[in-house]
Amino acid sequence: MHLWQIRHIPNRPQTLLSLTLAAALSVAMVVTVGYPTGFVAGQTEDDAAPAGNSPASQLDPAEFFKQVRQELQTHQSVKADLSQSVSIGDQQFKITGQYLSSGNSAEGMKLMLNYSVVPDQGVTGQILEVCDGKELWTVLTLPDLKRVTLRNVLQIQKAAAAASKKSIPDSTLNAELGLGGLNALLASLERTVDFDVIKEEASEGGPRTIIQGKWKSEILQRFPKGKDNSLPAFVPDLVRLYVNSENLFPERLLYLKRQPESKKLRPLVNLEFRNVELDTPVDDDAFKFDIPDVVPEDVTKIYLDRINGVTETAPPAK
Repeated sequence: MHLWQIRHIPNRPQTLLSLTLAAALSVAMVVTVGYPTGFVAGQTEDDAAPAGNSPASQLDPAEFFKQVRQELQTHQSVKADLSQSVSIGDQQFKITGQYLSSGNSAEGMKLMLNYSVVPDQGVTGQILEVCDGKELWTVLTLPDLKRVTLRNVLQIQKAAAAASKKSIPDSTLNAELGLGGLNALLASLERTVDFDVIKEEASEGGPRTIIQGKWKSEILQRFPKGKDNSLPAFVPDLVRLYVNSENLFPERLLYLKRQPESKKLRPLVNLEFRNVELDTPVDDDAFKFDIPDVVPEDVTKIYLDRINGVTETAPPAK
């Protein structure tokens, strides 16, 4: 579940924070402090149109995205600072943290993600995720709440491998349901977005290739439409990915919303990776987890049920 898939976001800041953190946990990192560079609020969809005869304009956007995802999976380690801004209605969040991964899905990926969520109003929350390739631990900390959850990655990957025989890509299931991290995010984008626009831009860090896409039809069908056929306020209309043209690392991700009665766009979510280090030595101690003085909740079955198509039942109304 992504942040924009929450069907109702209450106006109580602490409850909203809890929902935001819960949404972040499911992808493990789709939430972070953005700053305006490139395409931001006030620009239009035409700003992402291919730039004439540039090299990027000759590429197929969907094929380029596959190259990006495949290249990411070749790196033995990724270390970066992450930052993100989230703006939905009058709710604003800033999130900053550190991301570290080592290995790959075939070997058993190790992951450490540590970040804080700061709303414009309300309380600050902390999230720590640590995976040693076998178990994924998550610690959610609020002023009046500390929750520790556990996922058995090996069980989930085994179930995903069986599900892949039902025409569900094994790599997608492993990433989305077994582990979090950047690989999971790209797996989700591949499953839900049709990338159809590509262009290049210059930046301080070097040339970047930008691809833009829309939700696939089966994804759009999940959301109610307004009288003008518009999506709900919390659902973005476009997804835009900024890729380092030299090493194909996805440096920035924007989820954009059309403004009423105009072609202008504004970002709902702006995710950015900075100070990226690829394939540097990583100490395994970074992925060791000391269980805090809180009874952990094993949520493995939730993911197994999701793989096997078991419908989640809502709790009875009080």
